[in-house]
Amino acid sequence: MHERGFVVAPSWYAEGIGPPAISHEDALATQPRLISALAGRIALVKGVALALACRRGTLAVIKGASGSLSAIAASALLNRDRRVVVLEFIVRPESRSSVRATLREAGRRLVEAPCIRRAMAVGHVLTDDERTEYAAKYGLSAERLVKVRWPLCRTGAGSLAEITGEFRRVLSSGRAGSDWETLFRAADGADWSLTVICSSIDEQRVRNLSRGRANVHIELSRAAHDSILRESDVYVMAMKERGVSAGHVRLMAAVEAGIPVVASEIRALDEYVVPGETAVMIPPGAASALRREVDALLEDPSRRQALRDAALARARAWTHEHYFERMRALILSVGAS
Repeated sequence: MHERGFVVAPSWYAEGIGPPAISHEDALATQPRLISALAGRIALVKGVALALACRRGTLAVIKGASGSLSAIAASALLNRDRRVVVLEFIVRPESRSSVRATLREAGRRLVEAPCIRRAMAVGHVLTDDERTEYAAKYGLSAERLVKVRWPLCRTGAGSLAEITGEFRRVLSSGRAGSDWETLFRAADGADWSLTVICSSIDEQRVRNLSRGRANVHIELSRAAHDSILRESDVYVMAMKERGVSAGHVRLMAAVEAGIPVVASEIRALDEYVVPGETAVMIPPGAASALRREVDALLEDPSRRQALRDAALARARAWTHEHYFERMRALILSVGAS
């Protein structure tokens, strides 16, 4: 069906890269009807079907996404050449359960790591720390992991209105790594109008911590989330230090919306913010510091405007367009080799 050199990638990447990339969905649609139907329901079948559909091309998968591990494993068995690009190579933190952590580590050493070493041409990481750490963890040469920084701005265009008013609207949202306990300790007794947007997994914990003090929304669409974000005065990213990439998408949303950020100073954000210039950073778990910095920003519109303007100016130097130019070159280099 395809000449050697084509790329099968997740839909967002296929769209951003353009030809010769096609989406996973389009590639699966070329398989027999039964396989296509099962691939939509069963991750194992999806991964094997993608590997089969891409034996002559380059297969790009997002690490941890549905079917990604089976696609890597099937590619390791089917293809002699390394033809897989692992996007957003992020290793989940260890489980709190010692039994689960032991089983996961055994699976990584005995199955995942050998398959990645055999099938992966290049892995894409988001920070320099991850490049060094994952190379050692998976027995890879550092050259097989390439850092491409996540963009914090989609287009680089547009302008923002001057910040005025006496509102005290604070928004916090997120999934992975969110530190809701610290957020609510900081908000205890504050006169903020606090809104929280979380996943269904965190819903009960957030509602228990909130005790009616916050407007809580569950599983909002991106459009609905960003609509609330644009009406906020301060955006809080209270996060736990897990040692893995997290928070980049929510930081991008705040920067684009022009909302100043108060964030936990975790490793994942080291290369993405300039402390005190593009965001206010606090130590993880420091509820008193979080309360103090949010209160200070709410009292100082000029400071909020300086933060948001500096953040957007820095983000415009590396937009989605730049990101996909770099990712296109990275992925197509595999097919050219």
